[in-house]
Amino acid sequence: MDDRYEKLGTTKDEIGALRKADRLSEKQVLRVQELNKRAEEMKKEILKKTGKESLEELVEKEKIRHKRKRFKTRETWIQL
Repeated sequence: MDDRYEKLGTTKDEIGALRKADRLSEKQVLRVQELNKRAEEMKKEILKKTGKESLEELVEKEKIRHKRKRFKTRETWIQL
């Protein structure tokens, strides 16, 4: 099972079934709300770890980083 699904407490198959359903039952709606709540908690944890106040701030930082990056270069320094 993929790590991100494991952290959410679900499986890829369950998410796929919820996406494909035309109408959700009461139980499925509650499950979606529960998964959404857990996803928001995970997002807050990630932002706290990165030290950023918002997701937009993190996206802007990555845009600048990738704009300056050259093609086919390593992300880390190599010892000489």
